[in-house]
Amino acid sequence: MNRDEFIRRLRVFRRGEHVALAIGALPLLGIYFAVHTRWLKPLLQDHKHLVVALMIVLPLAWLLLAVRGWKRFGARWVGLQCTQCGQVLDEPALPPPDKALRCPACGTELATGAATLR
Repeated sequence: MNRDEFIRRLRVFRRGEHVALAIGALPLLGIYFAVHTRWLKPLLQDHKHLVVALMIVLPLAWLLLAVRGWKRFGARWVGLQCTQCGQVLDEPALPPPDKALRCPACGTELATGAATLR
C-alpha cells in the first residue's frame, strides 16, 4: 500500500464514522416522536422511569455501540489496522511524503512514502 492509498482509506473511514453517527442517532429521534404521539403517550404517563429509559438510556447506548462498532470493525473492513499488532490507525500522524508511514504501537511499516505509478 502506498501513501495515497492510505489517505484514501482514511477518508473512507471518516465518511463511515459520519454514517455510523447518523445510524446511531436515528433511534433518538424515533423514540422522541413515538413518546410524544398518541400511541405511546397514554401508556407512559404513569411510568416516568420507563420514559427516562426509553428516551435517554437506550438510544444513547445504541449510539455508543454504533460508533464504537464502526471504530472497531470499520477499520478492519477499510484496511486501517496494523497487520502485526492490530491497532486501529484512525489518527495517524502522517510523516513527510518521502518517508514511510509506521504503526505508532509496534513500528511496522504500513505505507511506503513514494506514490506508485498506475
